[in-house]
Amino acid sequence: MSHKSIYVAAGTFAVGAILGLSRPDSPDASNTIARQQLSETTSTLADGLSERSVQEDSNRGGNADFAERLKKVIATFNGLKRSRAVAAIADGLDSAQVQRAIEEIRRIHIPEQGEILASLYSRWAELEPEIAFAAALNSRTHREGLGTVVKSWAIKDPAAARDAVEKLSGHHTRKVAASGLIEGLSESDPRQAFEVARRIQTYSSTVETLFENWMDKDPEEAVLFATKFPPGWDRQAAIRSVAQKLADMDPQRALQWAEALSDSDTFGSTGMDSPLARIALKWMADDPESAFQWLQGRSVDGVRSIRSPQSITQWHYRNPRSVPTPLVQS
Repeated sequence: MSHKSIYVAAGTFAVGAILGLSRPDSPDASNTIARQQLSETTSTLADGLSERSVQEDSNRGGNADFAERLKKVIATFNGLKRSRAVAAIADGLDSAQVQRAIEEIRRIHIPEQGEILASLYSRWAELEPEIAFAAALNSRTHREGLGTVVKSWAIKDPAAARDAVEKLSGHHTRKVAASGLIEGLSESDPRQAFEVARRIQTYSSTVETLFENWMDKDPEEAVLFATKFPPGWDRQAAIRSVAQKLADMDPQRALQWAEALSDSDTFGSTGMDSPLARIALKWMADDPESAFQWLQGRSVDGVRSIRSPQSITQWHYRNPRSVPTPLVQS
């Protein structure tokens, strides 16, 4: 291992150690000292990365864009600014820079490592989707970039991305790739994304994303297709997503729609995150008096936890002006 590599590794370890010292329950003075030490250490670490990357890129005819951006991320403590720096870290990089950046970020450990890898793979897929796809398949874990690559590829060339996913074998690999394909297709062709979701098992969160995008594009069609899944997790995810979006647009209409469903669809497997619960919570925020009057008059198991005196009291403490006092005292 080179002297610089050892130096960077030691710096990374020091960052982790100092982070461990800065806990939310520590005294203010200790936190201040820890933040100062962390700032100094991260600055040194970033300088080391930047210096090494400048030399490597100089030898290969590139530049140090990624190293400078990574330095900015590491040295930024403001959450919003740090998130923006992470989101922009791969912008404008060419294929060679992306590949070197992926190697670089794997050598260090920061909380946003996964997000940065996703951004890099997404950028690579914009430039060389087939090569990025093959690299993601051969990575240490498919979750590292496969779904991200397929999503970007599906946005750029839906037919090619879908063909590549269809040829995959292995349950886990197909599931991860299908998730990216569905999310990518949902932005331009939700119905095609739905067909993929019906044939290839995916994640419930992916189905929710599909129907969130579908509701933005064509709410009437999304409402119609939410109940076309067979009974199971995907159907529940689709209905929850539609219920949430309908509640944002028109809680009364959402309520009518949810109550027209079967009990298993209306309440799902858990009352608190059921379609009806999501609608009720949205209604509480918009018109608490009407919402609580409706809830107080019901005895259905699926909303019992929402209408319980304890739950109403907790809501009152969090939102003291939103809950009518008689309901809290009842």
